[in-house]
Amino acid sequence: MRKTIFNLERFSGIVAMVLVLILAASSVLFHYRVATTTPGRADVYFAWTDGVRLANGENPYSRIHEGDMRNNTGNYATYTPSFYVFTAFLYRLGVTEYESMLVVWRPICELSHFLMAVLLLGVGWRRGNILFGCLAACFWFYNRWTLAVVNIAHLDTLALLLWTSSLLLLSNARTRSVSHLLFGCSLAVKQMALFAIPIYVIWEFREGTRSTAVRRSLQCLGLVLMIPFLVSFPFLVTDPLGYIKSILFSGTRLACGDFSSKSIDAAVGLTGILARVPMLGLLTLLYGVSCTRSVGKFSTALMMMAIILDFNSVLYFQYMIWAVPLLPLALLETRLPIDVSRESSPHDNIVPLSAGSGDAAPRPVAGGVVAGSAS
Repeated sequence: MRKTIFNLERFSGIVAMVLVLILAASSVLFHYRVATTTPGRADVYFAWTDGVRLANGENPYSRIHEGDMRNNTGNYATYTPSFYVFTAFLYRLGVTEYESMLVVWRPICELSHFLMAVLLLGVGWRRGNILFGCLAACFWFYNRWTLAVVNIAHLDTLALLLWTSSLLLLSNARTRSVSHLLFGCSLAVKQMALFAIPIYVIWEFREGTRSTAVRRSLQCLGLVLMIPFLVSFPFLVTDPLGYIKSILFSGTRLACGDFSSKSIDAAVGLTGILARVPMLGLLTLLYGVSCTRSVGKFSTALMMMAIILDFNSVLYFQYMIWAVPLLPLALLETRLPIDVSRESSPHDNIVPLSAGSGDAAPRPVAGGVVAGSAS
């Protein structure tokens, strides 16, 4: 195990337990500060009203036919159906008021917030670096974007927890199928990570023998899409065009958001599908990079989210949290010791996040070979 001036690893269990208690106390404090309030933003309210429509026998995706695929004048149903089905189920059980629904939904949102912090703490602890686990957990839990999303009780914390869990399980062959299913669950809640589907297929194609690559890639795609398809199937049957137009609306709507800075498409006056060309072009380049094995999984996921945040025509503050847990995980995935004595290769220092926690084999770094340390 790596030696430090203060060897906290000897007390890593105590440190982790103390931080978990602090995070739990913070969660309780956050909950009671907002428990009797309604979110200042109406996103979840509109999603709830679509759930009420569904409970009353109306297809919420059919309202998109009234619009022009440019302006969100009708606050259309643009998420995958899980939350609508969930709120419709609550409505049928007698939870018929928005405030009453929040009593059920807020704890789920806040629990997802807390569990993500515990997950990041566990990653650092498992790799023998409890300080990094504490840093990652606190960075996620207390940053302004996460707190803002928890305050409005949006869907993103749950969807992001499922996707991050999927990424963490992806490197282990025994849990890869579970990883693909969790990714599908994330898409079924909110399709923010939709553009990661080709990356998952590429990663699966690269693993194992070439003779089974196509079969495994198709199996991966099937597992990822299975749960979103199952929850979407009734809507695809009753109004397939309405459902498809609703999901595609995010790709055709006019530029808008919470920030005054314009994306490149808005700056040059592009609209509709053409406005997405810069973002899609960069994503295509990222898919090519994914084929080269030169970038780790979390670094790739972080770059994908950075492209979406920086180039998408539509940018609301809740989108920002999708990069937050990926930042520390990408940092942990690749260690880059600096040696100015020679010009190093960019591939000299790549260490996979999936490395075990025991003594590692010697590995190349800039300037020579060093003995392995606990990872």
